[in-house]
Order: sequence, then C-alpha cells, then structure tokens
Amino acid sequence: MPQERRRKHELKEIWNGLFYLVRTDCQWCMLPKEYSKRELVYYYFRKWSDMQEFDLLLSNLRESVRLMRVLKELCSSVKTIIADGGYRGELTENTRNTFGYVLQVVISSYSKHGFKPIKKRWVIERTFAWFDYNQRLCRNY
Repeated sequence: MPQERRRKHELKEIWNGLFYLVRTDCQWCMLPKEYSKRELVYYYFRKWSDMQEFDLLLSNLRESVRLMRVLKELCSSVKTIIADGGYRGELTENTRNTFGYVLQVVISSYSKHGFKPIKKRWVIERTFAWFDYNQRLCRNY
C-alpha cells in the first residue's frame, strides 16, 4: 500500500493565497511571495475545482443558511422587511399578498438629526460594501 507523502506546505497557506486572489483580483503571476508558490496554489485550485470541492462547500453553506432561516421562521409568525421610503404604495400591498411579507417603510430624517444607521438595513448595506471591496465579487467593477 503506497504511503502518502508529507505535505511541505500547509493547506491554510494555500487557502490564504486563494483568498488573496479573490480579494485583490490580481493575476496568478502577481501572487506575493508570502504565500505559497503560484503554481502550487493554482494546482490546488484546479484540483479542488475538478473535484467540485467549491460546489460542495457552497452547497453545505447554503443548506446551513436555509436551515437557520427555517428555524428563524418557525420562531416568528410575522415576516417583516424593513424598506426605504421609496418602497411605498401598491408595492407594499402586493408584497404582503404575494409573499406574506410585511414591508415596514422607514423614512429617514437625516436633515434634522444627522445620519443614524438603521440596524437591520445597515447589515445588508455593509455586506454589499464588503462584496464591492473584493473586486472579483464586485457587481459595479
């Protein structure tokens, strides 16, 4: 039975190199020397892609998020969405009738009191800002 050879580089170093590529959107040849060699990082990227490991990770993450949503929905009977002042009128009624969600329209008073983030909406906006910071995930690049 053949013995597996010992790794010279930790898988954490490989993951860090992949995360660096996603975050900066640099070319493979521009991977800094503090990470593993670009050939090695690319080798594992291709190997994991061919084995569909990324799809498996995404699937597991998706399932855990769905499970958390189901558990959260079981705990709450009314589904409320906080919306900006632009979502008023007929849209709120259609959303309630079609999907069962209640739109809670929040109209800002920035001019009177200055900027104060709205808790749940701020989380969503912050998440989109993180996506924009990672150029390969950016929708406006």
